Amino acid sequence: MALTVSMDTGIGMTFESGHAVIKDFQMEKRLDASGNKVFVISYKGRVFMNEAMYNAGKAAVAGFNYAFNLVVGEDANQHNLLKLCYLNLKTQDGFTDGVDA
Repeated sequence: MALTVSMDTGIGMTFESGHAVIKDFQMEKRLDASGNKVFVISYKGRVFMNEAMYNAGKAAVAGFNYAFNLVVGEDANQHNLLKLCYLNLKTQDGFTDGVDA
């Protein structure tokens, strides 16, 4: 899984076909002030100049870190956490026009 994105870096470079990859994610179970279970998903990743540079093991040109609350009901359910991370990434500034790669 990855996203193809157009990105302007902090050093003034633009990449039209950047390759955004989530490298790590974790889930933490917490209790809110009312004692309800809350699952916080945090993830981080890198953006490479393009997919070829990613496949060649070259260095990333940018990175990202985000988190969101996983909404779960009382029923037992399974969630594809990596997919949910990519769906959340598509809502973040700079990634909203991302295309699944």
